[in-house]
Amino acid sequence: MNDKGTPRATYRRSALLAVIVAVLGTTSAIAVAAPAREASGVKAAQVEYVLPTDKDLDGVSDSADSCPLEGGDLRNGCPSELNAEVRARWQVNNLLTKLVKLTVAAPVGSRIQLSCGGRIKICGKNKRVISRTTHRLTSLTKYFTAPRIYRARLSILVKVTRPRQIGLYKRYETRTGRRAPAITERCLSTVGRVQRCAG
Repeated sequence: MNDKGTPRATYRRSALLAVIVAVLGTTSAIAVAAPAREASGVKAAQVEYVLPTDKDLDGVSDSADSCPLEGGDLRNGCPSELNAEVRARWQVNNLLTKLVKLTVAAPVGSRIQLSCGGRIKICGKNKRVISRTTHRLTSLTKYFTAPRIYRARLSILVKVTRPRQIGLYKRYETRTGRRAPAITERCLSTVGRVQRCAG
């Protein structure tokens, strides 16, 4: 007890809660007894502390987050679109397609996943991952075995992602008739889901 009749333990509890709130910053509501300044024997008042929640853990509380279920890098809590581009150069004839060059332009620190589909292995193990790029321009041509000439209906898929940003999905499929490969381009959500790009 202190000189005003308030248990010291009560003050310690309040101080401890203040530290927890400052460190965690998330959870729901916590009810604790406020310091009882009334005479001894009077029940302590209950004070409810409502702390902000952040379900997607992007540093923006749900009450101010425009995308509360998808972590983002923008101030409103939404993900921006990754500034990435996949570039390919081809040579084609009536039956075959030759890959001349395949590159990815993306910010340093991006993740690139290359996968190939078809009856033959056209890019090594048919799947390559660059977990973190170190340059703005990354060449993928070296992952293909020379002479890099393919029949129709072989596919090459490139995914480019970065934490808390909308990634890029680009797929090529070889075809006949002196036509360049067909292209499918989409966006990737922050959890890797293929989706149509905004706009």
